[in-house]
Amino acid sequence: MAQYLQSYDKNLKRVGILVDAYDIQRRRRVNADYSLDFFVPMTSADYREKLPLKGHVMDERGQYYVINSRQRVRDGRKLTASISCTHVMFKLTDYKFPYASYIDEAYGVHITQLTALIQAATGGRFTISVDDTFDLVDVKDFGRGNLLQALNDVITMYNAEVEPDNFTIHLRKKIGNQSPDIRYQL
Repeated sequence: MAQYLQSYDKNLKRVGILVDAYDIQRRRRVNADYSLDFFVPMTSADYREKLPLKGHVMDERGQYYVINSRQRVRDGRKLTASISCTHVMFKLTDYKFPYASYIDEAYGVHITQLTALIQAATGGRFTISVDDTFDLVDVKDFGRGNLLQALNDVITMYNAEVEPDNFTIHLRKKIGNQSPDIRYQL
């Protein structure tokens, strides 16, 4: 059975299945880019009814993406639309870091203290899971801007790597193979 992209509105209520989507491309770089791009014929019901701007698309792995742009592509005589989406983790930019939680200067701060501030500012919408042990770090001028900037500050201070899983954000020291010591004896 073929796996299709699914369309949701901005409140995550299912709209339908995108059967006409093609040329699906995912870009994923650690701590940087996490996006989904695909094409849809403009004459199809997928484009007209199932892809609202700022709606959501769920891929076959269950990850949600926010539809950021729908652009017409002129390729010969075909009416095609290019749909560009980013992962829901980037919606952290919609949340402002509270002034009451701002840290001017602190010594020996654990990573969970900072992630708890970020998590509380979202009102429980996002959960941050710290999956490894990190050393204590001195913090200066933390909390200016939005929550994505605060999360990026945490990532750079603790040299962490991010693995988003919808509204749960996992912080690890290194993403990938957990046991790099593989040896073959012939």
